[in-house]
Amino acid sequence: MYPVLRKFSLLAAALIMITACAETRTLMPTPNLYVEEKSKLFGELPKEFTSTHVEMIYVTDRAPEKDKNGNLHYGYKRSNSVAIGTTVIDLGQNTSWGDLLKASRTHSRFGKFALRTVSTEEFLRLPDTPTAYEVIDGKVVEDAETVKKIFSAT
Repeated sequence: MYPVLRKFSLLAAALIMITACAETRTLMPTPNLYVEEKSKLFGELPKEFTSTHVEMIYVTDRAPEKDKNGNLHYGYKRSNSVAIGTTVIDLGQNTSWGDLLKASRTHSRFGKFALRTVSTEEFLRLPDTPTAYEVIDGKVVEDAETVKKIFSAT
């Protein structure tokens, strides 16, 4: 993986985690490191990585919900199980890569870049926790069926 792409992925993940519970999500202020003239932040990325859409892997204990169109999202309620999946985030609707790049290199942004979830796909949900248990010969052990489910899911 390109070092710049790795940094970009980490920055995008941090943005999503920091703003996960906010109603309106926008890009955080530009870090000082990226404003310096010598910074070539994301300027040398191959064309296939120059998009305002970022695919991310997520892990959550939020309860899954469906919006009015039947699309998966997660609200405020907690689940007794953990889910793993992928989501695609748009870093600025109707924004070009060039505009996003320019805004990522300046303190004085020329507009707000609203973050928007494009799609979410849950591909694994672990069994509920705490796991079921049973007492065998005076010892507490995890329920065999639960253990089988956990290892067959991974």
